[in-house]
This record gives sequence, structure tokens and C-alpha cells, in this order.
Amino acid sequence: MSDKKDAITMLHGAGGTVMHNLVKNYIVKYFGESCANAEVPLEAMDDAAVVGNIVLKSDSHAVKPIFFPGGDIGRIAISGTVNDIAALGAEPYALACGLILEEAWLFLTLNGFY
Repeated sequence: MSDKKDAITMLHGAGGTVMHNLVKNYIVKYFGESCANAEVPLEAMDDAAVVGNIVLKSDSHAVKPIFFPGGDIGRIAISGTVNDIAALGAEPYALACGLILEEAWLFLTLNGFY
């Protein structure tokens, strides 16, 4: 079994320094130069990319429980994405949907998102 230092932990998805280092050291080095002419490139490690007149933002979350007092992961994901776009002075135009679905998750649970 590997040491925790050699494996992904929940901290890597928490949005802090540990996540920043993961993206910088393991993702940017492979994809960073693909948009070298972007106004806000991946290397900027900003909340969204700016290419031409488009602000592009993507987010994915995995939390337990997905429904909790005061909200659910769907509302948090959309609110966070729209907020990051607005923080760059852009107006949301379209929304992409990425799902992280756990094996044995009940189809009935999907009815809770609207």
C-alpha cells in the first residue's frame, strides 16, 4: 500500500493549496501550452480560462451526502461556476454538465436534481 503522500486524498478536491499544487504539478504541465494565446491561460491558475470573447469554466464535485440541509451538490456546483464566471466580468451564456456517478447509485436519486 502506498503512503498518503503518494495518493490522492480528499484535500486534493478541497480547493486549497493541496488542490492548487495537484493541478499545477500534474495537469498544467500536460495541457498548459495548448492555449498559449489565451488572455487568461491555464498557467494563470485562475478560476476560469479566457480565450477570445469566451470565459470557459468547468467544475466537478464529489461530496457525501449529496443532499444536505440548505442545499444539494447541484446547486453548489452551478452557483460556484456562475460566480467564477461573474468574477471575471463575464455573463453566463451556457452551462455544461459533468456528472461523477458512483457505482450502485440509485436512478431515483437523479430525480432530486432539477
